[in-house]
Amino acid sequence: MWGKNKNENPGGTDFETAADRVTAEVLPNPEEDPGFSEKPGDGSSNAPEDESGDRLEIRPEWAVALARSPYALVAKFYHPAFALSDEQAKKLGPKLLPLIRKVTDVWIPSWLAGASNRNPEMTDAVLALAVTGYVQWMHVQKIQETEREAADNAKRVKGERVTEMPLRSDPEPEERIVGERLADGSLVI
Repeated sequence: MWGKNKNENPGGTDFETAADRVTAEVLPNPEEDPGFSEKPGDGSSNAPEDESGDRLEIRPEWAVALARSPYALVAKFYHPAFALSDEQAKKLGPKLLPLIRKVTDVWIPSWLAGASNRNPEMTDAVLALAVTGYVQWMHVQKIQETEREAADNAKRVKGERVTEMPLRSDPEPEERIVGERLADGSLVI
């Protein structure tokens, strides 16, 4: 227990032992493959084409929707004047495309790689939430679609055929005077 100087690390603590446990991918020599060190799409003739397929294709209409989203949220909870007009969103969308591409292609994958290595439980929880959110989104979309179809297929009623029914109320009693007749012809005694 305490005070015992026992080496419980079976791999050792020296550099050589630790280096033997680590494996790394052997990278090609840049002199042998000049295109390897070039970045895809940097304009160099030796640059390889982006064949990885790892990039997420961001459509301009997605950028417009992403540009609207924070303002729509504030407009919903604070004041409707915060909502962007179509013209403002179309101007802002293309300016956000480089940032969105950087976030989806670089920052999120690197964050996920680091987070999944440190906290696999957190990664599983985030993925479970994402999948559940997607499934719920699709479920709600189907419900909304059936509700829209039901509303479209509902029988239309023209306004002239709809009338308000007056509330049923008891008529006021007639004034009764002894010796006179009521409206129905009966004699008040």
